[in-house]
Amino acid sequence: MRHALCVMSFAAACFVASTLRAQSPPVHLQTVTVDCWTNTPPKFCNNAALDPSEWDFSTINLNTPWSTTCTYTDPLPQASAVLAIQAIPWAQYCGDDFTTHASYATRLDGENGDIPAVASDDGFHCACDDIVGSFVNYTGKNYHPGDANTLDLFGDGNAAYSMRLYRVDLSILYTDAAPKYSVQVGFETPGTAPALFTKVTTSAPLTLQVPLGAVFTVGLQKTTALTLIPTPLNAIFGAGVSTVQPAVPLMPTATVMPVVQTLFADHSLVQVDNDDVSATKRFIAVHFGTTPITMTPVTSADDPQRQINVEVILPTDLGTSEHSFSDGSNDLDLDDYVSNVAHNTGIPPQYLKGQVHQEEYLGRYLVADNWRYEPVGSDLEDVSGGARRAYTDADFSPFRLDDAIGVTLHPGVQDELDPRNVFFLRRVDPATGSVVDRRISDADRGVTAREIWDDNDSVTGNGHIRMNFSLFASQAVLASINAPNSTVLDFVAQTPTASSSGLMQVMWDEAVDDDLWSGVTIPGSTNPVHEPKYVFDRRDYINIGGGSLQIGANKDVQDWRGGTVTKFPSLDAFEAAINLMMRYYNFKWHEGPVHYGDRVVTYSRSAGPAVPAVPFP
Repeated sequence: MRHALCVMSFAAACFVASTLRAQSPPVHLQTVTVDCWTNTPPKFCNNAALDPSEWDFSTINLNTPWSTTCTYTDPLPQASAVLAIQAIPWAQYCGDDFTTHASYATRLDGENGDIPAVASDDGFHCACDDIVGSFVNYTGKNYHPGDANTLDLFGDGNAAYSMRLYRVDLSILYTDAAPKYSVQVGFETPGTAPALFTKVTTSAPLTLQVPLGAVFTVGLQKTTALTLIPTPLNAIFGAGVSTVQPAVPLMPTATVMPVVQTLFADHSLVQVDNDDVSATKRFIAVHFGTTPITMTPVTSADDPQRQINVEVILPTDLGTSEHSFSDGSNDLDLDDYVSNVAHNTGIPPQYLKGQVHQEEYLGRYLVADNWRYEPVGSDLEDVSGGARRAYTDADFSPFRLDDAIGVTLHPGVQDELDPRNVFFLRRVDPATGSVVDRRISDADRGVTAREIWDDNDSVTGNGHIRMNFSLFASQAVLASINAPNSTVLDFVAQTPTASSSGLMQVMWDEAVDDDLWSGVTIPGSTNPVHEPKYVFDRRDYINIGGGSLQIGANKDVQDWRGGTVTKFPSLDAFEAAINLMMRYYNFKWHEGPVHYGDRVVTYSRSAGPAVPAVPFP
């Protein structure tokens, strides 16, 4: 009699050794006997000396197609990860002197064996001493540890005679480790590879902190004992209801909240990706707050849903430079100021900082009293001329020069008359009788738009700066200004109200819009105060509700053309909406084909929020 059990032991040992060499986690071996083949009247070998001869068996007729199935409960812990399985079907072929064996197929939980199993006849024609085992291997990819599994054996009916099927012994290699699931976040910075961070996640929601304005992707990955390398999982992503923080003061020292206009009011994140099933999904952070995101894998029903709670926080920096600005007395944190306004409005901070850069005037970048008088586009067309708002509009007339001097505009008081003192004029010096080219002072009266135009538009040298007013005037207006004996600009220049002020170069006709600004709150005053000087971005003004940044950003929101959309198919689509909104802020500005919105988006590329060092706290 041939004792095949020793062959089985040797094969199992080789099987274990070869697999262990390829695995770093602890690997275990479990043997399982599958035996359902006693459904025909049991037969026993009467003269056997060894135990296998006493096994029950079923007789299989091989002359016709056949199949037999055995379902059994696996003894492994359910959290196990199966690495490989070897099966040894024990059978006898009942042939004749000329036919020595028959082959048949096996299938474990739907996975076909690597080779056919074989039942052999050593010439004894199903005598009791020729029970033979053959070896079949499976990856175990469909196996259910600790649960019901199914083993199928079948043949095509092309063999003669019959065979006896005794049982099947399984050797299962497995690890105790269940698959690990992790969340990967990628922070995108234009021009560089995404910064990737990974954190193992369990059934409990995972917290992810991202800076305001961050463009980032999230995805779920799976690591098994077989792969040892995280594999991205295709999933359905769902953003839940956001908890958005209320509007915040613009500076730590501020005591008054300004008027705030808001985009995406109920969303701390905006999806900038399609809704397709995918391995990652892209978002941009638009408000301080928290949004839950669920990831439901679709690859396998065994892969669990996971949730992350995305918390939007204050960026440490916007870009790599220009993090502060001067108000003449203090160096102020520009990035925090911009970020607070960005949260209040829902406009990501990199675009607002890019807009501040676009509003630079005459190299006076990042100064609180950035200022530009508009002799044509505002004063001629609307303030002194046109609608004559300096005379007809209650928001303008209190600051009409020269009538307001000593009433609402006081010589020697910062930011009331002195912004115009950047300009030169030519007047007779009473002491010498000679014409002197000098800067305007608070003591000057009757300063006309013509005087400012003539001595500041294109004059250089002796401290002059070319203001280039003429570049922004139409050909028709230029012709009227340059006509002989023209009186077009012979009106008192309304420099307080026909001008743009502050980091965002807010025009006074915008500042008087109650939807954009409610004025400042001065101690002792019962009503809000609207004065042009409070549009400058000095800390003392911001503290009481002033400053141009929130006003200008409110105007951006007013210029939004994207409706109530809170999801965009791509980042490009989102930026196209931002670009159009910004373009309406100054629709006339362009340099060739490049418009205002184009330039703002370009500047935003160098103002992105810094990638957090530890996004998973």
